[in-house]
Amino acid sequence: MAIEISQRGASELGRIMKEQDCEELFLRMSLKGGGCSGFNYHLDFAKEPTNFDHVFESQGIKIIVDKKSYIFMNGTVLDFSDGLIDRGFKFNNPIAKTACGCGTSFGI
Repeated sequence: MAIEISQRGASELGRIMKEQDCEELFLRMSLKGGGCSGFNYHLDFAKEPTNFDHVFESQGIKIIVDKKSYIFMNGTVLDFSDGLIDRGFKFNNPIAKTACGCGTSFGI
């Protein structure tokens, strides 16, 4: 499996990357312990992967995920919702058994 980005997610990321003049960077997706459900998702930009990263490409966006986070994110699709109440990036993670209401943390 891999990490993917939906078309809506890629469109919003592309807009952000162009606005911040970082179109040549990688999108770094990672996890940190905490949050109301156990793990928090994090998004950031990085110049290049390290020896501890998996590298993917989806919708023309280069993605890096550290090996530890990948164990819990394998198969995740990053989406974007532009609804009035729930605007923001959404992580559709097939491994997650529980999730918080805001969608930024999950448990297994």
